[in-house]
Amino acid sequence: MGIKTKLTLAVGFVGAIAIAATAFGQAGSEGPAPTTSTAPRAPRRAAANQGRQRQQRCAPVRPRATRRIVHGEMKVATRAGAFANVTVDTGEITAVDNAANTITVKRADGQTVTATATDRTKVCLDGQPSTFGALKTGDRARLMQVRSDRFTGLRRIVAVSPQEASGAGSASATDFGGDDLSSLLDEAA
Repeated sequence: MGIKTKLTLAVGFVGAIAIAATAFGQAGSEGPAPTTSTAPRAPRRAAANQGRQRQQRCAPVRPRATRRIVHGEMKVATRAGAFANVTVDTGEITAVDNAANTITVKRADGQTVTATATDRTKVCLDGQPSTFGALKTGDRARLMQVRSDRFTGLRRIVAVSPQEASGAGSASATDFGGDDLSSLLDEAA
């Protein structure tokens, strides 16, 4: 086995461990709901819970290893002691059915993946929050699906349009933002 192969395997392994560690360390339940009590803790609790409910973020992914993910499956322990299964698929959008809220992606390995969006599916297009209806055939997309006790389904779609990928905009074909597994699992597991 050559040095390039060893380095590629090592980088892939480290990337997978980093993703799992992030999800393990930061995923979990949202904690207790704030009470209507007038105790001094109530405002702090409410502020803490509000901080946990993150706004949809569509920033570029930082680790280079995660940009090359074609398909991945992880089982992640949550803070609540439960487990969540996360599946990631990346490829070119070959079909979008707005009426049925389904999206079909053809991965680089030739496999085709179809997923159904829900009202809780978050969509990022070209680094900005978007809607399911804005996705088009030919865009590159990353689908993140979650199966847990609290949520099962397509959790996030992050897409880059061909115009952005060709350099007309700020995103590149590999800049799939919003792939923060901890925020993905905060609400799902």
